[in-house]
Amino acid sequence: CRIDFRFKYRKQNRRRGNAVSFNFLGFTHYWRRSRRGNPVVCQQTAKDRLAKTLKSFNQFCRWNRHSPLSEQYKKLNQKLRGHYAYFGITGNDKALRAVRYHVERIWHKWLGRRSRKSKIPWVKFTLFLKRFPLEKARIYHQYKRGAIRQ
Repeated sequence: CRIDFRFKYRKQNRRRGNAVSFNFLGFTHYWRRSRRGNPVVCQQTAKDRLAKTLKSFNQFCRWNRHSPLSEQYKKLNQKLRGHYAYFGITGNDKALRAVRYHVERIWHKWLGRRSRKSKIPWVKFTLFLKRFPLEKARIYHQYKRGAIRQ
């Protein structure tokens, strides 16, 4: 499948100086200038997909908060790997790191609600994360920007 963005970019740039961005398959596609000053198409995770992902992680942690920690850890990492495998493309590392950051906080929140006792202090949770580390963000699909074949 080949999509040609050139005409839209030129036409839009003449008018306002900004190019059109659009969402497709969970990514926001937008125009940007490369280091050499050439226009290139970039992708990042669409805001609605990011919100939906975090909502699903929140729901998972809520419903599985009483499961053994090792089981939660395995499932969370499995879900994170799946997210990274789909959204792990060149230029999207900021959104991937944001997902991991928010998943850590979501997990901390729901582990603190396992009992009526006091919540888990963040210092104790960081020690817990050393024992059960979450997957780090990883780019699975790399490509060179501006390598558009004619």
